[in-house]
Amino acid sequence: MRAPIVLAVTAALLLSALLLAPALVYPYFEDASLFAAVANYMLEGETLYRDVFDHKAPGIYLQEIIRLSLFGRSALASRAVELAFLLFAGLGLGASVLALRADDRQGPSSTLLFLLPVSFCAFTSSTIWILPDRGQVEFFQAAAVALGLSAGLFSIERPDWRLPALGSGAALAWAAWLKPQASVLLVVFFLVLLWERVRTNQGKRRAWDLTLGTVSVSVVVAIFVMITGSLEGFFQLFSKHHPAYLAGVRPIPSNLVDRFTHYFLSTPRNFAVAALTALGIVRLAWLARRRSIRWASWLLIVGTLAWGLAAFASGVAGFRYHAVPAMVGVAVLVAWGMEGLLSLATGTRSSWLRAITAGTLLGVISVWLVATPRFLTDTADLAGWLSGREALASIYERRGNEAHYYSYARELEAARIVRELVPEGQSIYVLGLAGVTYLLGDRPAAGRHLVTTFAYMPGYSLADSVHQEIVETVKDRQPELLLVRTNDSFPWFGLPHSSVQRLMQDKELLPIVQRHYRPAGRVGDYFLILRRCPGLSCLESQPAT
Repeated sequence: MRAPIVLAVTAALLLSALLLAPALVYPYFEDASLFAAVANYMLEGETLYRDVFDHKAPGIYLQEIIRLSLFGRSALASRAVELAFLLFAGLGLGASVLALRADDRQGPSSTLLFLLPVSFCAFTSSTIWILPDRGQVEFFQAAAVALGLSAGLFSIERPDWRLPALGSGAALAWAAWLKPQASVLLVVFFLVLLWERVRTNQGKRRAWDLTLGTVSVSVVVAIFVMITGSLEGFFQLFSKHHPAYLAGVRPIPSNLVDRFTHYFLSTPRNFAVAALTALGIVRLAWLARRRSIRWASWLLIVGTLAWGLAAFASGVAGFRYHAVPAMVGVAVLVAWGMEGLLSLATGTRSSWLRAITAGTLLGVISVWLVATPRFLTDTADLAGWLSGREALASIYERRGNEAHYYSYARELEAARIVRELVPEGQSIYVLGLAGVTYLLGDRPAAGRHLVTTFAYMPGYSLADSVHQEIVETVKDRQPELLLVRTNDSFPWFGLPHSSVQRLMQDKELLPIVQRHYRPAGRVGDYFLILRRCPGLSCLESQPAT
């Protein structure tokens, strides 16, 4: 391998890792901790979708089971695995240029070998678009899509190789088993590869190789569900729960234009991202017209961008992490757009002066895009931890908060109380959301629904059946400790009140709680702790009001 390529790959690896590393200071957030809690209960023998239920596809639980088995339950391990996925996917995108530019008279571009990984890792690192809810399914989905795109480009540009098409299908299938929306992208890739048969005899065979990779991963997931989950519950998830969820609690927000404006046109930095994305589309189209790359490769990249933007647009209530799948297409096109800008600025002939000009321009643009206040804050916290000036737990306490309803520190405190008050083998139950408490409390959950808010969502057609399950759980199983969230209002789901307020208005559940539980303290403004009375009833002692 030539020295410039080795230098570009080494620099890309180091800078990409540097861009991702500051995200290590983020602890578990709510959804990520719930995924881990479900996987942890499965490791203890619970059956997915029967004994423990969450509304995600099985891919994330398989992934979390592997992580927990290898690295344990710490938040740091969760974050490190996520960042490793993103780094590996970024390097995969960088490798795709070896296929894309192999037939170009200029040969593989060391500039692109550097830009593609750095661009992808920058956009998924909380530097440019501020994506703080780390550990979400979308980050892993983006990594899988990036690997699928890279392999797909190899399968088009190197039609004599069979493995890339298989790998592309496997990666995209994994993305779909994380979130089913990625199955649309599988169809796009299949059609593009099938269309490519017009130019190559191998095109049709590559499309079926993609299908074979898809089926192989799907078989693995199916075996996982059969061994560790309930097939009946799995089919109910997609036949009942998801239709009810999509119809009732997942409307497309009315402020869609504002959401796209926020990410592309709200600041000069975001406007530059939009301009570079557009330039990347034009640059690749020009190369395809010159037959330096195939039009099918252009379609894969632009199709990935279109899919990502559609996935973002249809995300519930405008959560920022729903933009992550779009990062794949945006990052690739920004890298190609920047490469086109450098080509315009420096020409095609190499010289020391042109190299210095290109390097200076690249450095100025990169620093301006990446050096955001959020990135600098994250970097300062990372440096404080690594230098020993501040403990990671202290940083977690500061950083582990979301808007108005989540606190990592309060969850840890509740988990400590659970371990102190509840004997081993006795169960707990949370009215509300408490992923970290379930995960680190080391006690079984009394009911299968770790997210009880579904029982009160006005647009969710299965709310009554979920509510009935919760009532029966508290009435029949009588967990040793009942924790009730006091600040978890979710207006975007039609839930303006907290779990404790909903309990006070619940004419069926409240009498049961009053009869069998008494107050045992609070965790700030976060949890009301209720402990089961040792006798048959608490009514004669102290009602749980």
